[in-house]
Amino acid sequence: MATVAKIKCFSCSGTHDFYFEIRKAHRIQCPYCFTYMDEQTSDRALILMGYFADMSADLKKWAQGAGEPYFKLHLLDIEMENERMNDDENY
Repeated sequence: MATVAKIKCFSCSGTHDFYFEIRKAHRIQCPYCFTYMDEQTSDRALILMGYFADMSADLKKWAQGAGEPYFKLHLLDIEMENERMNDDENY
């Protein structure tokens, strides 16, 4: 199981997947234009991804151990039309 964030860079309009790995947690950078996310936001995103990875693993372990239904979480952050900062139709 992997925890992946889909990240849109508004510097170059590139969208990429960022795979979370506890052992290799580092500042988030756009692979297209090499712009770094600011350190505080990057740290918060990595913490959130870590919590999400732990919760997903716990749900799976609990279902296997207790014989209960297995639930999987998929989170989306959707901007409403009047909240758009840029023309990001392809995001």
